[in-house]
Amino acid sequence: MKVFEIRRDAAILLSERSQCLLIFVRTMPPLRLVHIPRFRSTRVFWMYEELRSLYPLAPMKKTNADDRDKVKIARLPELQVTTFEDITSFRANKPKWLLAINPNGKVPSMQHGELMMFESTAICSYLLDQFDLDRILLPRDAVSVSKYHLYCAWTAST
Repeated sequence: MKVFEIRRDAAILLSERSQCLLIFVRTMPPLRLVHIPRFRSTRVFWMYEELRSLYPLAPMKKTNADDRDKVKIARLPELQVTTFEDITSFRANKPKWLLAINPNGKVPSMQHGELMMFESTAICSYLLDQFDLDRILLPRDAVSVSKYHLYCAWTAST
């Protein structure tokens, strides 16, 4: 991927693979995730990837019909991950910046703009609320939402 142009409000990248312009709007802050492999933060990765598969890139609405397949805009923010591989060292030396996000100093912890969150089910719920715009993963009918809350409570206790 090559940087085509960087503006104050957007970064425009040229994808060599698909030969289209990718526009990442800077007003959408990145998701910053603190992760340890094989820990509950993997749930957040999974939710992000599910959303990314459903909402890969959307056509830019203000382009003419001939260019619509060449200009895309991201519907999901970039995911930036800080991974801790050495669990013993992580447990002994919690970074101060992590404690600012999560006073418990555990993973997963996530920051999105000014919002700081922890607990995998809470983060996954936030991702669904913010980015499942077409309500594909979680329809808003009472039965679907009730089942969702049931499984969130169940996974939090396991």
